Amino acid sequence: MAISEILILLLVFGGVFALQLLMFAWRDKSDAADARKQQAVEDHRDEVIAREQALLVLENWGPLSYHLFIPGQREPQWPNWKKGVLLVTPTRFVLYPTTFDHEIFSFAYDQLRWIGLAHKEHTRFYEDQVWFHVEKAGHWSVLKTSSLGNENLLKLRKLLNSMGIAERVGLHRRRGRRDLHYGPVRVVPATQDIHGAWTLAEPVSLFLIRPRFLLILDGQRVLRELALEQIQQVAAVRRLDAPKADGLVSFRAEEERFNFALKDYEAFAQILAEAVHSRLEEALEQKQKKSDDWDDGDFDESDPGTLAR
Repeated sequence: MAISEILILLLVFGGVFALQLLMFAWRDKSDAADARKQQAVEDHRDEVIAREQALLVLENWGPLSYHLFIPGQREPQWPNWKKGVLLVTPTRFVLYPTTFDHEIFSFAYDQLRWIGLAHKEHTRFYEDQVWFHVEKAGHWSVLKTSSLGNENLLKLRKLLNSMGIAERVGLHRRRGRRDLHYGPVRVVPATQDIHGAWTLAEPVSLFLIRPRFLLILDGQRVLRELALEQIQQVAAVRRLDAPKADGLVSFRAEEERFNFALKDYEAFAQILAEAVHSRLEEALEQKQKKSDDWDDGDFDESDPGTLAR
């Protein structure tokens, strides 16, 4: 082999070696930059948690998944779930992204209306969803969370119980009782004249939150909030004046008669009647049981199916 060829080979191998050294140096520099960035995020996270005086940091082996549902806005079939951390402070709940650089959603304790373990038919792939129902300035929102974990839910239950609000928001009940949400479904209020003809008003929405509420909504705005135990005489009514028109769901509550026209009126009437019946049964059980209905064993962290059942 000629000297010139040897020199060329040395130059080639030397160039490759030098390039590898440069790549290693760049990788080390990049890793160091990533480490500094991650440390800065963790330091900022600690600052925010300290500033908020967080009583609980709700995450489970990493950030939880969340989705904010706004009634009146069309929800996609496959919502875009994001990652975040929910802090429980002395005065409010506040949701942050993993960067902790801004607030996503917050609500005070008196704005929290219900905490529900979502029924499996509402969860698709996210079996262990916990839904926070919030009413702010007369507007309803639902913060849906997943990956919260049994241990965190138990801690939250204990905290809210110490504040005397666990029962009000439904976090005192035994496990296995899933909340059944129906809607919001578009309906049309109807009134009947003395001749039996029906007059239709502007459309609204009905949102059934079993086992506690039936909401009448105008978009996100709450028009009426009816307790299920106050609802009576639920019936599916066919319109005799217009047999081909949508039927009506009819019921009494708060000394009023409510009538709403919708396509699936028979199905909705059946679901509402079952929800009212279940609520009355649960209210009777609560009267018969003076002790708390949900002890610490109800969330067993060793049982991964606790929330999924």
